[in-house]
Amino acid sequence: EVEQRKDRQFEILSSVLHVEPDDFREFVETTGKELQSVTDTLRADSLMEVSRGSGGQDELRKRLNNIFRAAHGIKGNAEFIGARYFVQAVHDFEDKITEIRDRPSLKPEDLLSVVILQASLIADLEEARELIGRLGSLRSFLHRPAAPANPASAQPSPPSAAEPAMTPPPSKPPPSTPQPP
Repeated sequence: EVEQRKDRQFEILSSVLHVEPDDFREFVETTGKELQSVTDTLRADSLMEVSRGSGGQDELRKRLNNIFRAAHGIKGNAEFIGARYFVQAVHDFEDKITEIRDRPSLKPEDLLSVVILQASLIADLEEARELIGRLGSLRSFLHRPAAPANPASAQPSPPSAAEPAMTPPPSKPPPSTPQPP
């Protein structure tokens, strides 16, 4: 389990390492919103209501189509920024949706595998966000100016002959005016 997680983290990180941070943040934000809409579509209580009413098959297919469209948009965004891991993960998600959608008869339980894959996508997205955050912290740390090793060396050095002193020249007393005799 730990090794699988490390492998997945490496795949995710290597997939998004080249992506501009602002592009990745926008991808994460947009994808989070899309996955939230998928979550709303897959709510168990809502699916059970659909199965009880007339037209349940049509409603389940409609929901699967909406989920597929959301997934397809996520995949397109992942392709646009070059996030290969997410392109493949969402492609697998789309394949599962297509497999279920093509069944002659649907039941709400059929969507359980979609719920599981969607939860996995959410976890991967959060993992990527954390990894990129850690990487950003590391970059900031590495690009921070180094603190002097010796506090005494933190004192400014006196100006050299080549560098003029920044102190103003001494002021001369005002010229005296001659007094009449």
